Amino acid sequence: GGNSSYQGLCPFHNDTHPSLSISHKADGVWLWHCFGCGAKGTIIDFVMRKEGTSFKEAYKRLIQMIEVRGQKTPQESLRLPTGQAECREQQRDGIIQRAEFNPQELLNKVADFYHSTFKEDKRGLDYLVKRGITEQEIYIDFKLGFVNGTLKKTLPDNGPMVDLLKQLGLLNERGNEFFYNCVVFPIIDEDGNVVSFYGRSIEGKQHLYPSGAHKGVFNSRVIRTTKRLFLTEGIIDCLSLYQFGIREAVSLYGTNGLTPEHIGLFQNNRISEIYLCLDNDEAGKEAAERVAGKLSELGIRAYSVSLPEGIKDVNDYLLSGRTKEDIEGLIAHAEVIECKQKALSSANGEPFKIIRDDIQIIFESSNRSYRIRGLSAARLD
Repeated sequence: GGNSSYQGLCPFHNDTHPSLSISHKADGVWLWHCFGCGAKGTIIDFVMRKEGTSFKEAYKRLIQMIEVRGQKTPQESLRLPTGQAECREQQRDGIIQRAEFNPQELLNKVADFYHSTFKEDKRGLDYLVKRGITEQEIYIDFKLGFVNGTLKKTLPDNGPMVDLLKQLGLLNERGNEFFYNCVVFPIIDEDGNVVSFYGRSIEGKQHLYPSGAHKGVFNSRVIRTTKRLFLTEGIIDCLSLYQFGIREAVSLYGTNGLTPEHIGLFQNNRISEIYLCLDNDEAGKEAAERVAGKLSELGIRAYSVSLPEGIKDVNDYLLSGRTKEDIEGLIAHAEVIECKQKALSSANGEPFKIIRDDIQIIFESSNRSYRIRGLSAARLD
Protein backbone atom coordinates (compact mmCIF):
# COMPACT_ATOMS: atom_id res chain seq x y z
CA GLY A 1 0.00 0.00 0.00
CA GLY A 2 0.92 3.65 -0.13
CA ASN A 3 2.02 5.96 2.68
CA SER A 4 3.98 3.22 4.49
CA SER A 5 0.97 0.95 4.89
CA TYR A 6 0.48 -2.75 4.14
CA GLN A 7 -2.40 -5.20 3.93
CA GLY A 8 -2.51 -8.94 4.36
CA LEU A 9 -4.41 -11.93 5.71
CA CYS A 10 -5.12 -11.76 9.44
CA PRO A 11 -3.65 -14.69 11.42
CA PHE A 12 -6.20 -14.31 14.22
CA HIS A 13 -9.30 -15.46 12.35
CA ASN A 14 -10.20 -17.41 9.20
CA ASP A 15 -9.35 -14.58 6.82
CA THR A 16 -9.82 -15.22 3.10
CA HIS A 17 -9.72 -11.61 1.90
CA PRO A 18 -6.90 -9.37 3.20
CA SER A 19 -8.40 -7.49 6.14
CA LEU A 20 -5.27 -6.82 8.22
CA SER A 21 -3.88 -3.30 7.86
CA ILE A 22 -0.39 -2.35 9.09
CA SER A 23 0.68 1.28 9.09
CA HIS A 24 3.77 3.26 10.02
CA LYS A 25 3.07 6.46 11.93
CA ALA A 26 5.11 9.64 11.78
CA ASP A 27 6.42 9.14 15.33
CA GLY A 28 8.02 5.83 14.36
CA VAL A 29 5.36 3.52 15.82
CA TRP A 30 3.97 0.64 13.75
CA LEU A 31 0.27 -0.10 14.35
CA TRP A 32 -1.95 -2.89 13.04
CA HIS A 33 -5.72 -3.32 12.87
CA CYS A 34 -7.86 -6.13 11.46
CA PHE A 35 -11.12 -4.86 10.02
CA GLY A 36 -12.47 -8.40 10.02
CA CYS A 37 -12.17 -9.56 13.64
CA GLY A 38 -11.33 -6.20 15.24
CA ALA A 39 -7.94 -7.22 16.67
CA LYS A 40 -5.50 -4.32 16.86
CA GLY A 41 -2.45 -2.92 18.63
CA THR A 42 1.27 -2.31 18.38
CA ILE A 43 4.09 -4.55 17.21
CA ILE A 44 4.51 -5.81 20.78
CA ASP A 45 0.79 -6.56 21.06
CA PHE A 46 1.03 -8.53 17.79
CA VAL A 47 3.86 -10.74 19.06
CA MET A 48 2.14 -11.26 22.43
CA ARG A 49 -1.03 -12.43 20.73
CA LYS A 50 0.59 -14.42 17.92
CA GLU A 51 3.16 -16.22 20.07
CA GLY A 52 1.20 -16.30 23.33
CA THR A 53 3.98 -14.59 25.25
CA SER A 54 4.11 -11.99 28.00
CA PHE A 55 4.83 -8.31 27.39
CA LYS A 56 8.40 -8.73 28.63
CA GLU A 57 9.06 -11.84 26.51
CA ALA A 58 7.68 -10.19 23.38
CA TYR A 59 9.82 -7.11 23.94
CA LYS A 60 12.99 -9.21 24.40
CA ARG A 61 12.20 -11.28 21.32
CA LEU A 62 11.89 -8.17 19.16
CA ILE A 63 15.14 -6.76 20.52
CA GLN A 64 16.87 -10.06 19.64
CA MET A 65 15.46 -9.93 16.11
CA ILE A 66 16.91 -6.46 15.67
CA GLU A 67 20.29 -7.57 17.01
CA VAL A 68 20.35 -10.65 14.76
CA ARG A 69 19.87 -8.43 11.75
CA GLY A 70 22.83 -6.32 12.83
CA GLN A 71 20.74 -3.20 13.34
CA LYS A 72 21.76 -0.73 16.01
CA THR A 73 18.26 0.59 16.48
CA PRO A 74 17.80 1.97 20.00
CA GLN A 75 15.24 0.29 22.22
CA GLU A 76 12.86 3.21 21.96
CA SER A 77 12.16 2.12 18.38
CA LEU A 78 9.93 -0.52 19.95
CA ARG A 79 8.13 1.91 22.19
CA LEU A 80 4.40 1.78 22.68
CA PRO A 81 2.23 4.84 22.10
CA THR A 82 2.30 7.39 24.92
CA GLY A 83 0.52 6.07 28.00
CA GLN A 84 1.27 2.38 27.27
CA ALA A 85 5.04 2.49 27.03
CA GLU A 86 5.98 2.83 30.69
CA CYS A 87 8.09 -0.10 31.81
CA ARG A 88 7.77 -1.55 35.28
CA GLU A 89 10.85 0.22 36.58
CA GLN A 90 9.44 3.60 35.58
CA GLN A 91 6.16 2.83 37.28
CA ARG A 92 7.93 1.69 40.42
CA ASP A 93 9.98 4.85 40.53
CA GLY A 94 6.82 6.88 39.94
CA ILE A 95 5.24 5.42 43.07
CA ILE A 96 8.38 5.61 45.19
CA GLN A 97 9.41 9.12 44.25
CA ARG A 98 6.17 10.68 45.42
CA ALA A 99 5.58 10.21 49.12
CA GLU A 100 2.01 11.46 49.07
CA PHE A 101 -0.86 10.97 46.65
CA ASN A 102 -4.46 11.94 46.66
CA PRO A 103 -6.63 8.80 46.70
CA GLN A 104 -7.76 9.14 43.08
CA GLU A 105 -4.25 9.58 41.75
CA LEU A 106 -3.01 6.61 43.72
CA LEU A 107 -5.82 4.32 42.53
CA ASN A 108 -5.03 5.19 38.92
CA LYS A 109 -1.32 4.64 39.49
CA VAL A 110 -1.82 1.26 41.13
CA ALA A 111 -4.10 0.16 38.27
CA ASP A 112 -1.31 1.05 35.82
CA PHE A 113 1.19 -0.94 37.90
CA TYR A 114 -1.03 -4.02 38.06
CA HIS A 115 -1.68 -3.79 34.30
CA SER A 116 2.06 -3.73 33.68
CA THR A 117 2.46 -6.77 35.93
CA PHE A 118 -0.24 -8.56 33.93
CA LYS A 119 1.85 -8.07 30.79
CA GLU A 120 4.93 -9.61 32.42
CA ASP A 121 3.56 -12.38 34.66
CA LYS A 122 1.79 -14.89 32.43
CA ARG A 123 -0.22 -16.47 35.24
CA GLY A 124 -2.95 -13.82 35.03
CA LEU A 125 -3.29 -14.30 31.28
CA ASP A 126 -3.35 -18.08 31.66
CA TYR A 127 -6.24 -17.80 34.13
CA LEU A 128 -8.31 -15.63 31.79
CA VAL A 129 -7.64 -17.94 28.84
CA LYS A 130 -8.96 -20.85 30.93
CA ARG A 131 -12.11 -18.78 31.51
CA GLY A 132 -12.47 -18.22 27.76
CA ILE A 133 -11.51 -14.52 27.92
CA THR A 134 -8.97 -14.41 25.09
CA GLU A 135 -9.55 -11.12 23.24
CA GLN A 136 -6.56 -8.83 23.72
CA GLU A 137 -8.89 -5.88 23.26
CA ILE A 138 -10.49 -6.84 26.59
CA TYR A 139 -7.14 -6.95 28.40
CA ILE A 140 -6.20 -3.48 27.16
CA ASP A 141 -9.53 -1.64 27.16
CA PHE A 142 -10.40 -2.72 30.70
CA LYS A 143 -6.78 -2.38 31.89
CA LEU A 144 -6.83 -5.84 33.49
CA GLY A 145 -4.09 -6.47 36.01
CA PHE A 146 -2.36 -9.14 38.03
CA VAL A 147 -1.07 -8.96 41.60
CA ASN A 148 2.04 -11.00 42.38
CA GLY A 149 3.38 -9.08 45.39
CA THR A 150 5.83 -6.85 43.53
CA LEU A 151 3.99 -3.62 44.33
CA LYS A 152 4.81 -4.06 48.02
CA LYS A 153 8.51 -4.27 47.21
CA THR A 154 8.43 -0.82 45.64
CA LEU A 155 6.98 0.86 48.74
CA PRO A 156 8.69 2.25 51.83
CA ASP A 157 8.15 0.28 55.02
CA ASN A 158 5.76 2.90 56.33
CA GLY A 159 4.58 6.41 55.74
CA PRO A 160 1.57 8.30 54.38
CA MET A 161 1.50 6.35 51.11
CA VAL A 162 1.34 2.99 52.89
CA ASP A 163 -1.36 4.35 55.21
CA LEU A 164 -3.40 5.56 52.25
CA LEU A 165 -3.08 2.21 50.47
CA LYS A 166 -4.42 0.55 53.63
CA GLN A 167 -7.32 3.00 53.76
CA LEU A 168 -8.12 2.22 50.14
CA GLY A 169 -8.11 -1.51 50.92
CA LEU A 170 -5.17 -2.33 48.65
CA LEU A 171 -2.92 -3.32 51.56
CA ASN A 172 -4.04 -5.27 54.63
CA GLU A 173 -3.09 -4.36 58.18
CA ARG A 174 0.19 -6.27 57.86
CA GLY A 175 1.10 -4.28 54.78
CA ASN A 176 0.61 -7.18 52.36
CA GLU A 177 -1.27 -6.80 49.11
CA PHE A 178 -4.97 -7.49 49.55
CA PHE A 179 -5.38 -8.91 46.03
CA TYR A 180 -2.30 -11.13 46.13
CA ASN A 181 -2.44 -13.89 43.47
CA CYS A 182 -5.52 -12.35 41.87
CA VAL A 183 -6.39 -11.11 38.42
CA VAL A 184 -7.75 -7.63 39.14
CA PHE A 185 -10.43 -5.77 37.24
CA PRO A 186 -10.36 -2.00 37.75
CA ILE A 187 -13.79 -0.42 38.04
CA ILE A 188 -13.52 2.79 36.07
CA ASP A 189 -15.96 5.70 36.13
CA GLU A 190 -17.23 7.69 33.15
CA ASP A 191 -14.32 10.11 33.48
CA GLY A 192 -11.76 7.32 33.11
CA ASN A 193 -10.75 7.24 36.78
CA VAL A 194 -10.39 4.04 38.79
CA VAL A 195 -12.80 4.02 41.72
CA SER A 196 -12.34 0.46 42.96
CA PHE A 197 -11.12 -3.05 42.06
CA TYR A 198 -12.52 -6.56 41.84
CA GLY A 199 -10.16 -9.48 42.32
CA ARG A 200 -10.46 -13.10 41.25
CA SER A 201 -8.01 -15.61 42.72
CA ILE A 202 -6.18 -17.72 40.15
CA GLU A 203 -6.02 -20.62 42.63
CA GLY A 204 -9.68 -20.96 43.52
CA LYS A 205 -13.11 -19.38 43.31
CA GLN A 206 -12.47 -16.58 45.76
CA HIS A 207 -14.02 -13.19 44.93
CA LEU A 208 -12.45 -10.14 46.50
CA TYR A 209 -13.65 -6.56 46.86
CA PRO A 210 -12.18 -3.86 49.10
CA SER A 211 -14.18 -3.42 52.30
CA GLY A 212 -17.03 -0.93 52.41
CA ALA A 213 -19.83 -0.09 50.02
CA HIS A 214 -19.40 -1.01 46.37
CA LYS A 215 -18.18 1.88 44.24
CA GLY A 216 -18.69 2.39 40.53
CA VAL A 217 -20.24 0.25 37.82
CA PHE A 218 -18.11 -2.05 35.69
CA ASN A 219 -18.16 -0.97 32.02
CA SER A 220 -20.25 2.10 32.91
CA ARG A 221 -18.93 3.97 29.87
CA VAL A 222 -21.13 1.87 27.56
CA ILE A 223 -24.31 3.09 29.26
CA ARG A 224 -24.03 6.44 27.49
CA THR A 225 -24.03 4.82 24.05
CA THR A 226 -27.12 2.60 24.12
CA LYS A 227 -30.73 2.34 25.25
CA ARG A 228 -30.49 -1.44 25.70
CA LEU A 229 -28.24 -3.15 28.25
CA PHE A 230 -27.29 -6.68 29.28
CA LEU A 231 -26.92 -7.17 33.02
CA THR A 232 -24.88 -10.03 34.52
CA GLU A 233 -24.26 -11.16 38.11
CA GLY A 234 -20.50 -10.78 37.95
CA ILE A 235 -17.62 -9.27 36.02
CA ILE A 236 -16.40 -12.56 34.49
CA ASP A 237 -19.88 -13.08 33.00
CA CYS A 238 -19.89 -9.48 31.78
CA LEU A 239 -16.58 -10.00 29.98
CA SER A 240 -17.88 -13.30 28.60
CA LEU A 241 -20.61 -11.35 26.81
CA TYR A 242 -17.94 -8.94 25.62
CA GLN A 243 -15.94 -11.92 24.32
CA PHE A 244 -19.05 -12.98 22.37
CA GLY A 245 -19.09 -9.52 20.80
CA ILE A 246 -21.92 -8.08 22.91
CA ARG A 247 -20.45 -4.80 24.16
CA GLU A 248 -23.49 -3.33 25.96
CA ALA A 249 -22.84 -5.45 29.05
CA VAL A 250 -22.77 -4.21 32.64
CA SER A 251 -22.12 -6.17 35.83
CA LEU A 252 -23.99 -6.32 39.12
CA TYR A 253 -22.24 -7.06 42.40
CA GLY A 254 -23.84 -10.47 42.82
CA THR A 255 -27.53 -11.33 43.23
CA ASN A 256 -28.11 -8.43 45.65
CA GLY A 257 -25.72 -6.09 43.90
CA LEU A 258 -27.96 -3.59 42.13
CA THR A 259 -26.69 -0.35 43.69
CA PRO A 260 -28.05 3.22 43.72
CA GLU A 261 -25.20 4.04 41.33
CA HIS A 262 -26.54 1.50 38.81
CA ILE A 263 -30.01 2.98 39.11
CA GLY A 264 -28.74 6.55 38.75
CA LEU A 265 -26.84 5.71 35.57
CA PHE A 266 -29.83 3.89 34.10
CA GLN A 267 -32.08 6.86 34.80
CA ASN A 268 -29.69 9.57 33.68
CA ASN A 269 -29.03 7.81 30.37
CA ARG A 270 -32.66 6.84 29.77
CA ILE A 271 -32.11 3.12 29.42
CA SER A 272 -35.34 1.56 28.14
CA GLU A 273 -34.60 -2.18 28.04
CA ILE A 274 -32.39 -4.44 30.15
CA TYR A 275 -31.76 -8.12 29.46
CA LEU A 276 -30.99 -10.02 32.66
CA CYS A 277 -28.31 -12.66 32.08
CA LEU A 278 -28.15 -13.99 35.63
CA ASP A 279 -27.07 -17.40 36.89
CA ASN A 280 -29.18 -20.40 35.95
CA ASP A 281 -30.10 -21.36 39.50
CA GLU A 282 -32.79 -20.52 42.05
CA ALA A 283 -30.80 -17.60 43.47
CA GLY A 284 -30.36 -16.16 39.98
CA LYS A 285 -34.05 -16.55 39.14
CA GLU A 286 -35.14 -14.93 42.39
CA ALA A 287 -32.66 -12.11 41.81
CA ALA A 288 -34.08 -11.59 38.31
CA GLU A 289 -37.55 -11.06 39.80
CA ARG A 290 -36.24 -8.56 42.36
CA VAL A 291 -34.15 -6.63 39.86
CA ALA A 292 -36.98 -6.59 37.32
CA GLY A 293 -39.30 -5.14 39.96
CA LYS A 294 -36.90 -2.28 40.67
CA LEU A 295 -36.37 -1.66 36.97
CA SER A 296 -40.12 -1.61 36.41
CA GLU A 297 -40.40 1.23 38.93
CA LEU A 298 -37.96 3.17 36.74
CA GLY A 299 -40.00 2.50 33.61
CA ILE A 300 -37.41 0.04 32.26
CA ARG A 301 -38.63 -3.15 30.64
CA ALA A 302 -36.74 -6.23 31.86
CA TYR A 303 -36.22 -9.44 29.91
CA SER A 304 -34.95 -12.77 31.18
CA VAL A 305 -32.34 -14.56 29.07
CA SER A 306 -32.72 -18.27 29.82
CA LEU A 307 -29.63 -20.45 29.63
CA PRO A 308 -29.90 -24.11 28.57
CA GLU A 309 -30.24 -26.78 31.21
CA GLY A 310 -26.86 -27.77 32.63
CA ILE A 311 -25.30 -24.36 31.92
CA LYS A 312 -24.79 -22.45 35.16
CA ASP A 313 -23.88 -18.96 33.92
CA VAL A 314 -22.80 -16.91 30.91
CA ASN A 315 -19.15 -17.84 31.32
CA ASP A 316 -20.10 -21.53 31.39
CA TYR A 317 -22.05 -20.93 28.17
CA LEU A 318 -18.94 -19.39 26.59
CA LEU A 319 -16.73 -22.28 27.69
CA SER A 320 -19.20 -24.77 26.24
CA GLY A 321 -18.12 -23.67 22.77
CA ARG A 322 -21.20 -21.64 21.86
CA THR A 323 -20.92 -18.82 19.36
CA LYS A 324 -22.22 -15.27 19.11
CA GLU A 325 -25.06 -16.56 16.93
CA ASP A 326 -26.03 -19.00 19.68
CA ILE A 327 -26.32 -16.36 22.38
CA GLU A 328 -28.08 -13.98 20.01
CA GLY A 329 -30.64 -16.76 19.58
CA LEU A 330 -31.17 -16.86 23.35
CA ILE A 331 -31.56 -13.09 23.42
CA ALA A 332 -34.10 -13.20 20.60
CA HIS A 333 -36.22 -15.60 22.67
CA ALA A 334 -35.86 -13.69 25.95
CA GLU A 335 -39.17 -13.20 27.75
CA VAL A 336 -40.47 -10.05 29.38
CA ILE A 337 -40.55 -10.35 33.16
CA GLU A 338 -44.03 -9.27 34.20
CA CYS A 339 -43.95 -7.62 37.61
CA LYS A 340 -46.88 -7.43 39.99
CA GLN A 341 -48.00 -3.83 40.21
CA LYS A 342 -50.09 -2.03 42.76
CA ALA A 343 -53.65 -1.75 41.51
CA LEU A 344 -54.61 1.73 40.29
CA SER A 345 -58.12 3.01 40.84
CA SER A 346 -60.17 5.85 39.46
CA ALA A 347 -61.71 8.48 41.70
CA ASN A 348 -64.80 6.35 42.36
CA GLY A 349 -62.65 3.36 43.36
CA GLU A 350 -63.13 1.41 40.13
CA PRO A 351 -59.92 -0.40 39.05
CA PHE A 352 -58.31 0.75 35.84
CA LYS A 353 -57.69 -1.64 33.00
CA ILE A 354 -54.07 -1.11 31.85
CA ILE A 355 -53.11 -1.58 28.19
CA ARG A 356 -49.49 -1.15 27.22
CA ASP A 357 -47.56 -1.36 23.96
CA ASP A 358 -44.36 0.14 22.57
CA ILE A 359 -46.05 3.45 21.74
CA GLN A 360 -48.34 4.18 24.68
CA ILE A 361 -49.93 3.12 27.97
CA ILE A 362 -53.73 3.41 28.35
CA PHE A 363 -55.59 3.42 31.67
CA GLU A 364 -59.31 2.71 31.19
CA SER A 365 -62.31 2.70 33.49
CA SER A 366 -66.01 2.80 32.64
CA ASN A 367 -66.07 6.58 32.38
CA ARG A 368 -62.44 7.65 31.92
CA SER A 369 -59.54 6.88 29.61
CA TYR A 370 -56.00 8.21 30.11
CA ARG A 371 -53.39 7.80 27.42
CA ILE A 372 -49.65 8.31 28.08
CA ARG A 373 -47.18 8.80 25.24
CA GLY A 374 -43.69 10.17 24.84
CA LEU A 375 -42.75 13.52 23.36
CA SER A 376 -42.80 11.87 19.95
CA ALA A 377 -46.10 10.27 19.03
CA ALA A 378 -44.26 7.15 17.87
CA ARG A 379 -42.18 6.63 21.02
CA LEU A 380 -42.83 5.84 24.65
CA ASP A 381 -39.79 7.68 26.02
